[in-house]
Amino acid sequence: MTESYREYEASLRKSGGNSWVELLGILKMGRVLRLNKIIQYLNTTDDIKASLKIVKMVLFLVIYLHCFTCNWWTIVKKTEIWIHPIDK
Repeated sequence: MTESYREYEASLRKSGGNSWVELLGILKMGRVLRLNKIIQYLNTTDDIKASLKIVKMVLFLVIYLHCFTCNWWTIVKKTEIWIHPIDK
């Protein structure tokens, strides 16, 4: 690793995480929305198209679950409380 990268990592740790600019990378997910057009114009049987649509639905489910758990982790990380104490 170069020294500048180590400095960058150190600045991220000091600031408490990723910068908001890095979150703009989520805009690349819009490319996944084009899958319907691609599936529609394939020269295959309807069974294969239906299977591809199911795969696309599972992909969206995985992406949704990933985003949900990232948000949950961020909230928990900020509060630093995973499980409420029983004795209170």
